[in-house]
Amino acid sequence: MPYSYTSRSPPSYQPQACSYDYPNERTRLFATEAEAEAEPQRHHSKARLSTVKILPCTIITCILALSVSFAAYSLIFPLTRCNDPLDPLVRDRIRKEWAGELQQHEVSLAERNALRLKWGEEDATRDQVREQWTHEVENHNRAERERRQREADERLRLGMFWTDVVGDHLCAAYATREYSARLTNVPEGYPHRVEACIHTPVVIHGVTYENPARCVDEGLNGLFGYWLVSHNEPACSTFWERYRDKGCTAQGSGKRRIEQYLANLPEGADWQEFCATTPAAFRGQEYKSPDHCFRANPIGAYGLWDIDDAAC
Repeated sequence: MPYSYTSRSPPSYQPQACSYDYPNERTRLFATEAEAEAEPQRHHSKARLSTVKILPCTIITCILALSVSFAAYSLIFPLTRCNDPLDPLVRDRIRKEWAGELQQHEVSLAERNALRLKWGEEDATRDQVREQWTHEVENHNRAERERRQREADERLRLGMFWTDVVGDHLCAAYATREYSARLTNVPEGYPHRVEACIHTPVVIHGVTYENPARCVDEGLNGLFGYWLVSHNEPACSTFWERYRDKGCTAQGSGKRRIEQYLANLPEGADWQEFCATTPAAFRGQEYKSPDHCFRANPIGAYGLWDIDDAAC
């Protein structure tokens, strides 16, 4: 067999395929960068697509809500020929209703005006009556003054005056004694005896009293007047003495009790009246009367004061 010779390289020198395909890797890198750049665009496209999908749903929902509202309103207030404002009959009916309301308003306004006019007339009548009363009062006062003047002139002409002015032997109250007198020169059958007693002045202890406290007509025995004289009566002037601090009325009461003896009490006088009318002054304060009065013996009277004291 003839020998054939084939030229080939040894197995170790045969060309092998390279595990790193440079063109394919570069393509992959470029693809990755392109995908990274396209990613926001894809998200934006998805958001736009989502908005496009939601918007019709929103519009449809609003339309349905308006339809339901209109249907409900129609059920509650149905728009028929009875209330359609575009219907001429409805407009005429509304005009008639307005005309009726306007007429009723005018009637009410006329009634109010008539009532206001009536009130004005009543006010005018009251003013006239008030003015008439004022004139009557003025005339009455003038007539009364004239009558008193005539009676005073008559008393002067008749010479009426008080005589036998004497004081009671008992005191009426603290520094007060009652005086009495008889009105003389009163003619028998004189018709204004009491008025003469009331309006005839008297002088007691140098002080003029225009009117007595009371008048008593005893007929044939005479006409008497009585006065309460509260000045220049030392025998009727009681006073407090024997000041005594009784301490607090109770713990936490804020009151302190003071006791004093009523001195110069006239014999036979009303001790309760004198105790209630005799003033006192102590601790820089003045008191018109004590808070309580009591009698410890037949001839002595005491007064009690409960005064404010923060120490109690």
